[in-house]
Amino acid sequence: MDLQVRASALTAAEASKLGAEKARKVADTIMRKFGGKTTVKITPGPLNAENEQQQMGNAFQELIGYQASNSISVETGAIDQVGSLIDTAIGAGANRANFVNFNLRDDSRVRSEAFANACKDAQLKANSAAEALGLKLKRVVKITSVGDFYPQQQQGYAPGMASFSASVMTPTTPIKPGEMTVQATVTVIYEIE
Repeated sequence: MDLQVRASALTAAEASKLGAEKARKVADTIMRKFGGKTTVKITPGPLNAENEQQQMGNAFQELIGYQASNSISVETGAIDQVGSLIDTAIGAGANRANFVNFNLRDDSRVRSEAFANACKDAQLKANSAAEALGLKLKRVVKITSVGDFYPQQQQGYAPGMASFSASVMTPTTPIKPGEMTVQATVTVIYEIE
């Protein structure tokens, strides 16, 4: 998941310093609570802090400070604790949970299955086409696959994304990962007789 931490101050240097301190506090809180179940990486935001301005009358703006942000990436295998992890981060000072990605820990088996199924489907289609034309397949000349195929989440979500929302009535932020599928496309060239 990707979390964002923002901090405001009167100077750009102070905003950057406060943002870094706030990000470290969030990361440390996550590590204390979830320990070996997570890895945490802090990525500093751009060094050019943004001016915070206030509208004064007709288009006159007064500089009231600067804002700096940091991203915190969190990886965990404990899917059942993702909602609690988001709540912990927000409670420790994170301003936003940008997104949550779900991936398979090891997708080699399902990628192999998808490739095998694509080859079987190609064989069935080639046999049907040859039979319809009164021909026979002699041998496979060449097999190619198109690109790498990664798991994609279903149910209308963007690939690998999850939905999450906070509610006053629930103790933790609910997370719904959805189903993941792996697709494969192959091209098989046959010699016919």
